[in-house]
Amino acid sequence: MPAPNIDQLTIPGGIILFFDSGGGMEDMGLAEEFDLEPKSTELEYWTSRSGKRRKAKVFSIEEALTMNFKLNQPVVENMQAFFKGGTLTPISAGTAAVVDQLVTLNDERLTSVGAYGLTLVSAKTLADVPLVLNTDFIVDPGAGPDDGLQVGRIGRLADGDIVDGQTIKVSYTHITWDSITFPVAADEFVKGAARLEFHPSTGLQGNLHIPLCQLKPGGKLVLDDKKVLQIPMVLEVLDNSTATPTYPYGYWEALSES
Repeated sequence: MPAPNIDQLTIPGGIILFFDSGGGMEDMGLAEEFDLEPKSTELEYWTSRSGKRRKAKVFSIEEALTMNFKLNQPVVENMQAFFKGGTLTPISAGTAAVVDQLVTLNDERLTSVGAYGLTLVSAKTLADVPLVLNTDFIVDPGAGPDDGLQVGRIGRLADGDIVDGQTIKVSYTHITWDSITFPVAADEFVKGAARLEFHPSTGLQGNLHIPLCQLKPGGKLVLDDKKVLQIPMVLEVLDNSTATPTYPYGYWEALSES
């Protein structure tokens, strides 16, 4: 008996949820305890032409795809989706300046600086040689509470003067606040597009692209001093036949191993 082929084994790893409710894809963090449940409602047609009642055909008359998971990043946007929260309101909003923050830039990936709504961004080498915006580096300024609370990021450009893995000094102004509030049960379920990036430690990687879905609370929010706080959520896939007739429920993208 031949040995089993284990070359295609996939060992589960991180699943990252990106959601776009109209302002671009936002990283909602790792989705843990994830399960994907496709369902079909079927209509059975029976015939007795042979003298016995036999099933002749099964028609699929309804399709559904539901995903259950827990978000392990209890940031305000994820809490807002869980509580069907209304508009985010910053308390004591203002600005602050950061001078010569050390940031290491690897590959051409955007790297978080840990602040929101960046303005007046400048950069220089450790030897204080100025670097040029959009020539040596690029900036994703992120946004404050009024615009979705996205963290600011900076990245190197391949043709610029920053080499892969180099640490530079970054200065900028960013948005600050004492706290952020939102009213509970003040809005409808969040509807938009989603992308789930599946990054196993071993095996094939892939992305699930969903053109239309809604994000809903998926159970109890447990505050347990012996467990990491996780936000239970449900993602319901909606029919998007009008806009994307070739993939109304989305599509799976299998990534190259190279």
